[in-house]
Amino acid sequence: MIDLKERREAAGITQERLSQESGVKRSTIAMIENGTNTPSVTNAKKLANVLGFNWFEFYEDGGEEDAADGQGSSVTLAR
Repeated sequence: MIDLKERREAAGITQERLSQESGVKRSTIAMIENGTNTPSVTNAKKLANVLGFNWFEFYEDGGEEDAADGQGSSVTLAR
């Protein structure tokens, strides 16, 4: 899974600016950065578009394990 804070800081922008440019609430960005929230597919696409990376990177470490446990990716994405 990507480190959103690292990507955002490397781009030289604040949470507030990322929020404004992506349309994702700043509080949601903060929760993603501190690991208490995984973005929805919609928000992942918005954030990745602004920061210039593939939105799939948000889910690389967890989707296959959850699917193997019979929970499916929809559970993983809804965290």
